[in-house]
This record gives sequence, structure tokens and C-alpha cells, in this order.
Amino acid sequence: MGNEENCDNKSDKNANVKEYEIVEYLEGLNLKVFVSCIVSHDQSRFHWHRELELLLILDGPVVVYTENAQYYLETNDIFIINSNEAHCIQKTSNINSILIFQITADFCRSYYPDLKNIIFIDRHFNDKDNTKKIWKALYNYIADIMFILAKKNKTAFQLKIMAIINNIFFQLLSYSKHEKISNEKTVIDTRNIKRLNRIIAYMQENYMYKISLSDIAEKENLDMYYLSHFIKKHLGLSFQKYLNKLRLAKAIQLLISTDNRTIDICIESGFSDYRYLCKAFAEEYGCTPSQFKIKHPAKEKEYLSNRQSDSQQYILMDLQNTLEMYFDFLKNADKGKVINYDF
Repeated sequence: MGNEENCDNKSDKNANVKEYEIVEYLEGLNLKVFVSCIVSHDQSRFHWHRELELLLILDGPVVVYTENAQYYLETNDIFIINSNEAHCIQKTSNINSILIFQITADFCRSYYPDLKNIIFIDRHFNDKDNTKKIWKALYNYIADIMFILAKKNKTAFQLKIMAIINNIFFQLLSYSKHEKISNEKTVIDTRNIKRLNRIIAYMQENYMYKISLSDIAEKENLDMYYLSHFIKKHLGLSFQKYLNKLRLAKAIQLLISTDNRTIDICIESGFSDYRYLCKAFAEEYGCTPSQFKIKHPAKEKEYLSNRQSDSQQYILMDLQNTLEMYFDFLKNADKGKVINYDF
């Protein structure tokens, strides 16, 4: 993500930039299933992929940011991220974990090609309000898939899982609000996402330096007023607020994982003055940097020390650990009464 302070490491930074995410599916299936443990306070790493994403919050609450909105999700909530939609997630406690299904529309292109152009408007489901019926159906389908993956020595388990995926989309298309977008709009959206990711990449690589909106406008050959509105529309934040969040994330990482002097933290994270660093902490967390460090839990420090790089915001579990974490969640959630175990 470009958190290295040495300009000689530019190639390493580019390798870590989160842009278009290539999803590697489970063998024989058109989906990927994993648990993501959110370990960073940063919410700034927007990414996108052509797969639709289905989230089940195992340990919340978390905040999901999309192009122009944010959603507060509690434990047990289910959320849909549309295909090609830039998004990111911010944790709210020590370590938050999310079960994620990434599903490509290619699985049904021969008999329902319109799926690739469907945008789901109703996307947040829980067991507390008028979305309870669809939440219960999706919750059961997720459980069925996880049980099948745990016993995948069964004959043709892939067919059973893909049948459930079909049921998931039938449920969503039947009972949740959605719209079909034109091919022209799809092309425009893809172009905007590519531009957005170029902008994000530049900011993530250069936030520790003095950069301005005019720098990006010149690079993109855009009017600065138009660019300002473009960033606000697609990130839900102004240029300066997004830049400050990048700097704050780096400052937090340095604060809790090193014994660096405050002045050094300011320089490495791009804050020109300690007063600006304190202001950023006060606005985001309601405390000073020193108070934040004292409050920071030891468990999270351990997670941070195990990250592959300073910029890694989450740890992705392999399938075995994903299954174990999901079934632990299921036991603790006391939701067994809504799950059909006989599939």
C-alpha cells in the first residue's frame, strides 16, 4: 500500500497497492470463501473486484464504506457488496472477523446473463427488522455451504454448493430491491473505478509527502473542481479527509508497534506538525496519541507484529481456519434453531 518511507522501495510499494483484486476460487467452484480478520484501524484501502461479495459479520460491529455511503454492521448481520463496487471495511474493536463469500456472475451466464448487470439496492439484512425473513434464508444457505465444505468428501459436493448459490440469488432477486444497469453504464462505472484506483494508488504511495489536489488533477488531466467532487462522490470523503486518514493509519501503526519519538512519527506519517497529529486523533478517536497507545490492547499488537507488511490491514484465514472460526461462531451465536442441518 505504499507505507515505506524510503523512495528506493517504490517497486515494493507498487506491489502492495490495492486496486483491482483478482479472486482465486475454490477448486471446482465459482466462489471463494474465507474469514477476514480486520487488524488495522485504517478504513482507507478501497478495492474492487468483479465478484459480488456476501458478508456475514462474525465479530462486530464493523463499518463498511462503499462509493458514497457507509453502513454500521452488527454481529450476525449480512451485507451485499455489488460487483465492481469500490469498498473497504473499518473495525471498531480489538479484532473484528467477517465471513466472506466472493461469487462470480459467470456461473449462470448461460441461463441468466442479466445477473452481471444487477445492482442490489437492499443489501443490509439482520434478524431484528423487516429484513428478518431474507436474513434467515441467507443465514441458512451460508450454514449449508459451510457444512458441505466441511464434509466435501461427499460425492459431487460442488453441485450441491452451486445449487445453494443459485438459491441465494433467487432469494435476493425475489425479495430484495435491485435494478438492472445498462451495458453503457457498466462501461462508465468501470472507467470511473479505474480512475479512482489510480488516484488512491497515488495518494497511498505519496501521503507522507506534501501532495495536493492540484497534483492529482494535473496527473489525471482533470479540472480540480470536477476532481474534488469525483473523489467525494466515490470515496464518501473529501480529498483532505482521505489523505488525513492515510496519514493517521500510518501514525497508529508506528505508535503501537515502535518506540519512535512523536516527532519522528509525525514526519514518517506525513503530518507537518504535532498539533495536526493530535487533532486527527481527537477527531477520530477522541483522545491524544499517548492515550491511544495506553488503551491499545496487547492482543492487537500481537496481530500487528504478525502482519506481512506495515500496510496489511487484515489477515485472511485459509479454508480450514475459516471453517473452525465459523463453527465456533455458530456455537456461540445460539442460532441453531434457524439452521437446517439435514442437507
